Amino acid sequence: MSYNKKKLYLLVCITLSIVTYLSFRVHLYNFFIDVSWSYDDENYLIYLCFVAFQLIIWLSFFARKKFSTTCDVFLILVFVNTISTPLYFIYTKDVPILQKNLNYSVVYTEDGFFGGIIEGRQKIFTDEKGFRPNKKNISYVNKNKDTIRIFTIGASATANIRFGNEKTWSSLMGKLIESSTKKNVEVINTGINGLRSPQFYLKLRDISKYDPDLVIIMTGINDWNHHIRKNQNFIFPYYEINYDIKKSILYNTFRNIKKTIIRKINKTKKNKKVLTISKKENTQIIIEDGSAQKKQARSLYKIDKRFFNPADVSQNYKFWIKKIIDYCTKNNVSFDCLFLDQVNAYNKDTNKDLMDRFYATPADVNYTLSFDNIIHISNLYNDWIKKRISETNLFMFPISEKIPTNLEYLRDDVHYTELGNSQVAKELYQFINENIDF
Repeated sequence: MSYNKKKLYLLVCITLSIVTYLSFRVHLYNFFIDVSWSYDDENYLIYLCFVAFQLIIWLSFFARKKFSTTCDVFLILVFVNTISTPLYFIYTKDVPILQKNLNYSVVYTEDGFFGGIIEGRQKIFTDEKGFRPNKKNISYVNKNKDTIRIFTIGASATANIRFGNEKTWSSLMGKLIESSTKKNVEVINTGINGLRSPQFYLKLRDISKYDPDLVIIMTGINDWNHHIRKNQNFIFPYYEINYDIKKSILYNTFRNIKKTIIRKINKTKKNKKVLTISKKENTQIIIEDGSAQKKQARSLYKIDKRFFNPADVSQNYKFWIKKIIDYCTKNNVSFDCLFLDQVNAYNKDTNKDLMDRFYATPADVNYTLSFDNIIHISNLYNDWIKKRISETNLFMFPISEKIPTNLEYLRDDVHYTELGNSQVAKELYQFINENIDF
């Protein structure tokens, strides 16, 4: 190799090494520096992938004399993986969905976490898309001209997975709209536990092809919990978020291989909650005692109490909310977008009985933030989304201001009781009736 070619090749390797590092940077921070603050098993996969990528880049430079063709192939592979990441993330629509065509019932025991809060048999079903509609046999191919179609996008407070389809706030809202408009109202609940704003953006793009009239988007707690656990500070936000290695082809290939192995290991495990199969209804009946929720509860009283008082919402949240807003406003969409803030029980007036049920301060870690910090962060995110949407021509409804924070309406930090679902439905119906012309 001539001297000039070697210099050029070195420059390519340095550049690719740097941009690859930036794709990994915030995740490597968790692995090397802040493991105790935001640990998860996937950090090890991140570390191994980073080492592998850097080895490929630099071996292609130092071992080029003997393996020039192989080196070029691997270097091109890393390059293509990097530049294709944003498109791969968007067009593969890697968003979790519920199992398609589910049909089962849940019965909650009286002495459990849900006793006296969720009563009766909850009949839960999904359609061929993995959505939870208010009606069966909705046709996504053809929509009748007298039909109003509403999609709801969000996480667990939207999914309402503890309730039967007819008792979710989305279905109850649909009944109220149908009663007043005298039209056929289809409300399709796409909520999934644990989702955040990146998945909301992908879900919005996905459901737009099904001819909605209104899309309701509820954001909040999972994004601010992610902020608490990860506290990612980007040097170059646009690049680092867009080209995040976790959204790339190669990384997802490795992660899917890992998931497949784990799935096969766990395949033989039995679900001990299953009581029986009703032959008459061909429905699985599940007995739920709320034991998992009991273990998660009282998170506010963990011994390891930490303090985190951010001045602003996360850069990640800002990035994806902007993408959602841009999609609602700049793509000539034929539907309205309605944003909701996050109902939560984080305020000084919340009584101890409800505080004893908190689990998300934050969830799934061995520490808690102080109650003052949790109040501050929840207000920070709710105030930010209200202000940001008010700067657009989109609809914003501060539902958090309408739902009382007591055990009649909330069963924990953010999830509704049956009365809570009914109240959300009524408040939303009233706002829609006054502001949106179908």
